[in-house]
Amino acid sequence: MTKTVTEKEALIQELITIAESHKSETGKKFEHLDNVMGAARFVKDAFLIQKSIKEKSLILDLGCGVGQMSYLLRRLGFDVTASDIYPATPYYVDYGNRVKGGEVDYYECDILKNEQHLLAERKFDAICISGVLEHVPDFGLFLDRIKSMLHTNGKLFIFRFPNKGSWIEKINYLRFGNAVSHPLRFSPKEIHFMLRWHGFRVDEWAYEEILPVNLRGLPQNFIKIYHTIPWLLMPVSSILCRIPFLNILSTSFRFVANRAVTKS
Repeated sequence: MTKTVTEKEALIQELITIAESHKSETGKKFEHLDNVMGAARFVKDAFLIQKSIKEKSLILDLGCGVGQMSYLLRRLGFDVTASDIYPATPYYVDYGNRVKGGEVDYYECDILKNEQHLLAERKFDAICISGVLEHVPDFGLFLDRIKSMLHTNGKLFIFRFPNKGSWIEKINYLRFGNAVSHPLRFSPKEIHFMLRWHGFRVDEWAYEEILPVNLRGLPQNFIKIYHTIPWLLMPVSSILCRIPFLNILSTSFRFVANRAVTKS
């Protein structure tokens, strides 16, 4: 009997296939996307966005990296703009535009350097930032610039923000110090406060995962074995994240916030 592939499973496989294509072309790996556990995280995030906003909404993928979220959101039918500080079009954006007819516009843009940046006059229904906030030099200004690009009641999705209490962060700090550890680490309460201070209303937040996906520095043979059992590791990680007190050790958390209406 042929197994029916779900939309989520198909998108996970697409991300992995594109990562493999990139490796064959350049010899370089997208280690966070060439396995089921890594790819599934971003697919889950994309479906959370789909559940939270209207179909065909205008979304900015800010600090888009290699463009995997832009690719997924376009595949789900959103009108997507991608942006990062690098001149080259991200691989997933380029692939999606060439192969899937994605029509995602990419802008090289640093919203902190210039108040009149390329996207300053644009307004979006939602802005997605994944693994970005912990690297910005001015956290408050970054939030202010984001807010100015959102419609009133527009959504801000924050994914993969490293948890201050994460057991992985503590181990990485002991192993490498600040050389590879994330420059900014906050608790959920601190992020909640910062968002409210800068004019956002927090709609929801949650711990994301407790078992690591990126196993930097570990033997390749161990990593290969680890990534062969996503069917076990992913549900276990999800369950652990819902256990009070234990979940404070989670690797990261997510926030969904709303640009609050300004009172006159």
